[in-house]
Formats: sequence, structure tokens, C-alpha cells
Amino acid sequence: MDRKLAIWFLPDGITLSKDEHPLVLRDVLFCPVLTWTCAELTSLGIERIFVVSDKKAHNLLSPYFPDGSVFVDGARHADELLALLGDAAGEVIVLNGVVLPVGVFSGGAVYAAGAEAVRAVLREHGAFAAFPKGAEILKGFLPVGDAEELRAALPMCRQKIVQRHFDAGVEILDLNNTYIDPRVRIGAGTVLLPGTILRGNSVIGRHCVIGPNAMLSDCCVGDGATVNASQAEGVSIAAGAMVGPFAHLILIPDQNA
Repeated sequence: MDRKLAIWFLPDGITLSKDEHPLVLRDVLFCPVLTWTCAELTSLGIERIFVVSDKKAHNLLSPYFPDGSVFVDGARHADELLALLGDAAGEVIVLNGVVLPVGVFSGGAVYAAGAEAVRAVLREHGAFAAFPKGAEILKGFLPVGDAEELRAALPMCRQKIVQRHFDAGVEILDLNNTYIDPRVRIGAGTVLLPGTILRGNSVIGRHCVIGPNAMLSDCCVGDGATVNASQAEGVSIAAGAMVGPFAHLILIPDQNA
């Protein structure tokens, strides 16, 4: 069934004190949990997310959500969601709390339900206080309740990311010494040698060799390039280029821009 809308309920009190950091914005493999989960929702066909949270948290969260996301005041979410859902058809994905896009079974923290069934709950209870009729629990998400659970999920996160690249034809020689941000894209035939760290929105072309002991952050690497024992930040590396060993490439902003 068509699924284009999602409702994400985030816990009250997400705006924590200055020396703490909201769980949903903590990094897992260099990427905020919220960013990774939103990317997974987009890959499932979600076009718009309704975020239900403490109103004080909206400014804090908004930079991490895709354009077009709508923030709903948790204190009066029933009326606002009914208006936003309007006469929408298809199914709505509902997320409760902080979740990672890994695992096999979400335990009911993430499910899909018909839009009319969701509206029925809101009309009947004046809040989202019951499981919609006919809801289907979705696989592939893991609820996390605190920083300790997030750390415990790290091996599962790494495995999911590695498997995605294996399936795309990437060769990773040492799984225990390779770290890949979930946002990174890598072309088929590329080999990652031990000590490789790929961060941010880096894009690695086809048939490259990265490593050993290389770290790339927000870089674009052309097909067939080699980066050996070097660091690069925010730069483009031409196809077929050979970088390193012991190079450090960094983008210097144009002072005249």
C-alpha cells in the first residue's frame, strides 16, 4: 500500500540542559540518529514527516529534518494532526520515540496503519492514545531509550552499513578496522583497506582503493582514484588520481567570495 506520510512522536523534555545532548541527535558512526532515520524513511517512499514533540524542541530539531517536515505541538497534537492528515489515503508510518533503522523487529515502536484508522484514533481519544485498527508492525527498526542502548546497538549498525556496501559490490578487507558513516555512498569495485574512515556525505566512485589508514570527510572521489594513508576534508579528488601517502587535503574557503 502507498506510504507517503509519517508521524514521529518524540518524547517530552527532549530539550535537555546545556551539558547534555538529546538522544535523537547523538551520533552513531558520525551521523545523528535523527538524520539516519529520516534517510531510511525517505528510502521507503515517505515524502512528508509530521513531528510531534515539545514545542520548545522544534527549533532544536528542525535543521535535521527534511524540507517540508511539519512540527506539531505535542500538547494539542490531535487537532493539528487531523487537520494535516485531511483526506489523505494510503498508509501512514508511525514512529514512537527514538529509533535506529536497524534490526529485525521494532517491538511495535514503528508501524504502518491506514490513514483513516489513524484519524479514527485521534477523533475517538482526542490524542494518539491507542493502536490503530489493522496496524502492521514494521521490521528494520530498533527502539533505543538511552545512551547505553545506543552504544550497545553499534555493532548492529556497523553490520547493516557494511552489508549494504557488500551488496553494492564494495570490498572491505578488515571489518573490525573500517568505519563508514551511513550517509556515505561507494561505487562497485572499490576496495577499502584496513584503517579506512569515511565520514559525512562522502561519495566514492567505482574501482577506487581507499586506505590503508585513510580518512575522508565530505569528499567526492572520482572513479579509479587511490587514497593511501592520507586525510581529506571537503575536497574533490579527480578520477584516476593518486593521493598519498601522508597527504592532508582540506578545502580553503575563497576569501573573495
